[in-house]
Amino acid sequence: MNSKKILKKLVLLLFPFIVLLNSVKIQAKANVELDESHLAEGYVSTSLKETKKSVAYVIVISKDKESYNYPVVDGGKYPFTLGNGTYQIMIGEKVEGNKYSAILQKEIKVKIKDETTVYLQSNEAINWENEDSSILKKAKELTKNSKTNIDKAKAIHNYIIKNYSYDNKKADKVTKDYIPNLKSFYKTQKGICYDYVTLTAVMLRSVGVPTKIVKGFESSNPETFHAWNQVYNEATKQWVTIDTTYDATLQAAGKKIKFEKSAKNYTLEKAY
Repeated sequence: MNSKKILKKLVLLLFPFIVLLNSVKIQAKANVELDESHLAEGYVSTSLKETKKSVAYVIVISKDKESYNYPVVDGGKYPFTLGNGTYQIMIGEKVEGNKYSAILQKEIKVKIKDETTVYLQSNEAINWENEDSSILKKAKELTKNSKTNIDKAKAIHNYIIKNYSYDNKKADKVTKDYIPNLKSFYKTQKGICYDYVTLTAVMLRSVGVPTKIVKGFESSNPETFHAWNQVYNEATKQWVTIDTTYDATLQAAGKKIKFEKSAKNYTLEKAY
């Protein structure tokens, strides 16, 4: 589906490399405030005292040697995707290039009431509440007769694989800072894997289905970085692996499609 060169660019995008410098002294009055009032719901949020365009910040959320980082925005929500436990939170102010100086460091104990709620939220990973209203309306329309999470997932999965196609030209030109534009993808119905999985997650979360965007590798092409989704089956209390990008390709080729993929064929690197 994609060239090795382009996939390396996507790796840089999906796993941005930053250097967080240890400050000699953490600023007493940082310009970023951390709101911990939603820990039980699975996220922290930020507010900026000053919103100078020339100043950039990053938040790094770590647990058990795994880290996720996001650009800090005013009112941003950042999920705890590594389950319950103790997290280390660090916020850095950009110095130059990919170097950041720590302005806030904190340890937080998290106990989420229902860990699936993390994957329903609209946050900086999947900001579905701010997506184009026509996309949210379409998701509601597609699932109006669906009763279970899996029924809803199948309805949206079938719509996407039958109506969207992989854009090889776009893949050849994609840059490392690429961010899906779902309004454009929804209109043109052509895109790359990151478009597919983001649209799937946005649609499903908007109709109440806990959904992850997962990034890693698939066994049939182990050197190729890939992205897919997992949806929560409330009946079995298990996560089901689906792959709309792969299935859209099969659909176009007139080949048989199996909705649920074998999780053992996928190697997870990050989940959002």
